[in-house]
Amino acid sequence: MNRNRPHAFKQTQLRTRVRLTSGSVLLIVVLMILGGMYLAIGANVAGAGRQVMLLETRRAELQRSNAEFTAKLADETTIDKLWERASALGFRPATPDDIEYLVIDGYIPPAPFVAPRPLTSYFNRQGALSPAYTETMVDWAERWLGIGN
Repeated sequence: MNRNRPHAFKQTQLRTRVRLTSGSVLLIVVLMILGGMYLAIGANVAGAGRQVMLLETRRAELQRSNAEFTAKLADETTIDKLWERASALGFRPATPDDIEYLVIDGYIPPAPFVAPRPLTSYFNRQGALSPAYTETMVDWAERWLGIGN
């Protein structure tokens, strides 16, 4: 048995070295996988950031273009320019002779609008006040001071 011990001792050292080496290699592989995942995610985030930056630039360009078109529309729709274009096309203001009225059989025009009287008007002195309040502050002061009727 003495002879087997050195051999067993050598096997134990070999197994310990193999375990240590395989553990180290496994740790390195795991770290490499995690590093690769980190780089892949970082690349995706950087790509998305770049895309956002490009879209923001495009948005700014579109807003500037929209502002230019709005200014151009405002310039083209001024009264003077519209009048010039209408005159160039042969339009002129309508005269009473140019207007034709059509009579439609059976048409009943709506009743004219009559605005309601305000709540406090000259026709109705009490207005929206409760019937209990029939005198004004001036009437009360005159009554209290003994002035008036």
